[in-house]
Amino acid sequence: MKVRPARGSGRFKALAASVRTQLWLGRCFLYDFWHYRAEAGYRRPKSRGALQASLIRYYHSVEKGLALPVPRPGFGEALLSALLSDLRDYLALFGPDGTTDAVVSALRQYISFNERHQIDVSELRSALDTLVAPSSRVPDHQEGGAEEVTREEIWRHARIELRPFAESRHSIRHFSDEPVAHETIEKAVQIAQTTPSVCNRQSASVFVVTERSKMNGLLSLQNGNRGFSHQINKLLVVTSRLETFLTPDERHQQWIDGGMFAMTLVFALHSMGVGTCCLNWAVPPAVDRKLRMVSGIPVNHAIIMMIAVGHLPETFRVACSAHRPIEDVLIDL
Repeated sequence: MKVRPARGSGRFKALAASVRTQLWLGRCFLYDFWHYRAEAGYRRPKSRGALQASLIRYYHSVEKGLALPVPRPGFGEALLSALLSDLRDYLALFGPDGTTDAVVSALRQYISFNERHQIDVSELRSALDTLVAPSSRVPDHQEGGAEEVTREEIWRHARIELRPFAESRHSIRHFSDEPVAHETIEKAVQIAQTTPSVCNRQSASVFVVTERSKMNGLLSLQNGNRGFSHQINKLLVVTSRLETFLTPDERHQQWIDGGMFAMTLVFALHSMGVGTCCLNWAVPPAVDRKLRMVSGIPVNHAIIMMIAVGHLPETFRVACSAHRPIEDVLIDL
């Protein structure tokens, strides 16, 4: 005899499932909230990473002003005192490095530009000379500021047929036994460093995993590598350093900057003939914490994604993924 379920049991189960889902969502949001709150740069404004981010934010404003079609003489006065204050703190705590080189270069250009327009910047020049005089560091090349380029220079390198290149990139799940040289990864990461980021703060980092047992441990926490994980030669973990974000308004920027960096990195590897497969990092808080424990990735790095890397075999199969109709993607407002 068939037993009918009690009336309302279906609704109760649906309601219970909905409540569980909402609680799960809430836990995930709370984890992201506490993680960002604890590690963002505004929590420790005098840490090296936060001070670097603040310096970059300010000097990049100078660079952007100098790069305008017609820069306004005397622009940016409001931020100069904050920039000099941060530069003073940074030099006292950490000494000169590439970041301070870029600040000094940008300010030197700013001073020269304003002097050409008869703007009195003697106080700024004196303050800058006082700060950098104790350092004998001489950069090998210009680190910051603005430079003039021509359309012909850009076109010489940029006018390529990008569509066939992009369409030839696939998510690879079949790699050869040939090892990928560390130098290849390094070159690809250097290319990825050209990726735009908020105020040029460059929050992205790449952790390279080669040792097999550690790789297997990390891959066991990710649910998209079954059936080919044993062929992966290098595993890259792309992260975004939270200390480079300085306000609550920037709470989403880690994912934007990190995601853009990861895409450039994938294209860079593709340009070198290396296969990649992006492995998502959509996991519960407990798994995110476990990955840090297993890998040693610092807590102030937000995990963006993993990327499986390996050389291509002679022949292999890839997924034929359909693209959405262009009218669903390109929308006029």
